[in-house]
Order: sequence, then C-alpha cells, then structure tokens
Amino acid sequence: MNNIENKDIRIHTLTPVYIGDGTEFQPVSFYIDDIKSELCEFDENALLGKLQEKNKMTEFNSLCQKADIFSLQKLMKLIYDIKPQSFKKVKIAPQIVANYKKCLQNTDKNEINNFGIKKTITSPNTHSAYISGSSLKGALRTGFISNLVKNGEDFSDKKKAEEFLLGSFEKDVFTTLKTSDFTGNNVQTNIAYAVRERKKPVANRSNRSVPVMVESINSGSVFNGSLQLRKDMETLISFENINDILSKTHDYSKSLLKDSKIGINYPLLPKIDEIQEKFKNKTYLCRLGGYIGAESHTIDEYREIEIRNPKKPKDIREYASMALYHSQTKEKTLSDNTTFGWCLLEVLENPNDPVVDIIPFVKA
Repeated sequence: MNNIENKDIRIHTLTPVYIGDGTEFQPVSFYIDDIKSELCEFDENALLGKLQEKNKMTEFNSLCQKADIFSLQKLMKLIYDIKPQSFKKVKIAPQIVANYKKCLQNTDKNEINNFGIKKTITSPNTHSAYISGSSLKGALRTGFISNLVKNGEDFSDKKKAEEFLLGSFEKDVFTTLKTSDFTGNNVQTNIAYAVRERKKPVANRSNRSVPVMVESINSGSVFNGSLQLRKDMETLISFENINDILSKTHDYSKSLLKDSKIGINYPLLPKIDEIQEKFKNKTYLCRLGGYIGAESHTIDEYREIEIRNPKKPKDIREYASMALYHSQTKEKTLSDNTTFGWCLLEVLENPNDPVVDIIPFVKA
C-alpha cells in the first residue's frame, strides 16, 4: 500500500496577492523612475560605486551622519540624481510616483516618514516573488476547520478544540501534509495602495484609514509547486486525500464570496465557474496572503474580531467594520473594487500540462 500521496499543484492568481516578508523598501534603497513609473531597487555596492563615480561620497557621508528629516530628503534627492544601477524594477502606481516627486521637492515630514513600502516575499537569489508553502497551508487549515464546524464539531471550548485538532505537535493532522514553496517564471509585481474602507459609512467620521503602500504579485501570475500527504502517521483525525482537503478549502472560500456581511464586491464572482471551465484539470478556489481581512483567517460562528477604538471599550464582533481593497489611488473608487489574495489551485494530471491563460478574465 502506498502511504504517500503526491500532487503537482499550479497556483493561478485571480487578484493581487501580498505575502509579506517583514521588510520594506526604504527611501534610501531605491529611486523612482518617474518616466517609466518604476521603483528601482539597488544594493549598497551599486550605490557606493555611483557615488564614487560622481564624486558625491563626501556629501553622502555628511548627510548620513545627520538624523533630521531635511537630511533624509537630501539623501533621496541625491540618490534620484545619480540613479545607481538597480537589480530589481517594479511598476508603481502613478499617485505614488507623484508623492515621491513631492518628497524630493520639500520636507513634508508626513510624506517622507510614511514612504516605507511593504515588500512581498522574494527569492534572495533571483529577487522573484513566490508563494510560500506556509501561506498556502494556513489557508488550507482554515478551510478544513471550517468544514469540521459545518459538519457539527463544537469548537466553543477552545482548549477542547485544540486538543481535538492537535493533541500534540506530533499528532497534528497538518504535520502529515507537506507544502512546497511555489515559484514561477518571470513573475511580475506592482506597488499600489492597500485601502481600508468602512463597510457602512458613519456620519461625521472618517470612512477610510490611512492607506498603506504595498508590493503585491500581479493577478494572472502562475506558480508551480507540490503537496505531499503522508498516511502512515498517527494523528487524532486524518485527511482522506489531497483533493478532499482542497475541496473543503474551495467550499469555505466560496462561502466568503457569498457572505455579504464581509463587505467585498469581488468583480470576478460571476465568472468563477466560467473560469474553471477553461481547465481540463480540477481547480479549487482559495484565498491566501495578507490584506485579505480578518474574516478570511477565521470561521463562521467562532469569529472574535476586535474593533479597535482607543476612545471606546474593547469591542469584539463576528465581522470587521472595514474592508480592504487593492487600489491605484488613496481614494478607492466604485470601479476599483479589487480585493487581495484570491487564487485558483489547479491539480495537475501531468507536471507538463500547458498553462491555461486566465488573464483575459482577470483583466476584464
């Protein structure tokens, strides 16, 4: 009997996907090409070489010794003028380009101090974005637990729930599922805003929070990896097979789309079935990564989302009061309702199966 099941998986991104690595593009590690609307990231050697070439080393060292905002602005302007050779270029929203140009022209503390851009995770060797196995496994875990609740498991007692699901690390059913990292060829990213907007506008109050600049993987990107399920390990509960895990995740993800209280207006919802029909292999809907909202990390009936307000007592609700959107501007428009993290997981019958082109759908 074969106790190990392996599946080659292809991930297709339907919307932008952000998987952070905890770092940011710092104002002195890049410049923005305002003609091509590209962020150009460089390393220290490229910067030092260009400074020496332009006889700007003394000026650079002098500015680095100062900690004031004026010196930071001067550094940004110096880097923009000398333009060190970059190892990575990322398309960037026009409004961010305009704000960058403002930073070069004045010392507006808010603009300059807030010019950190959150990076998505990339390979240190190729600088190409990838989807980490841990991000996918987290999404599969949420979908699996949601299915247990749907079928009658009671998780109101958190300690009991933890014992049921995990027991111990060795008996956690998810230790039997190995997820590789998922890589792609020539994966493109872009930098835009993550806009947090109130689902129900409140009179005399701001209905959106300060937008965050993030680098995310473009919709229509393709990644390849694998899942491996071991069936010879003793766990308190067990998986039937890999397709069953993915099917449970699909059902959970579809339930998110149908829940109007989550407050997302997902443009591709009517097209999901139509997109899936383009594939000869089985595909499953999944939502992963960051900026996908607290509801997508939790399950019905057991959500405890804290609504933070420093002027009010602690407020725990089943649904968040704000929804997150990917936007080219700080002010989301009605035509810009793209949300983060939606993907299709394709189970390949053959690792060399041709790639299905879904770009006409995701760009529509």
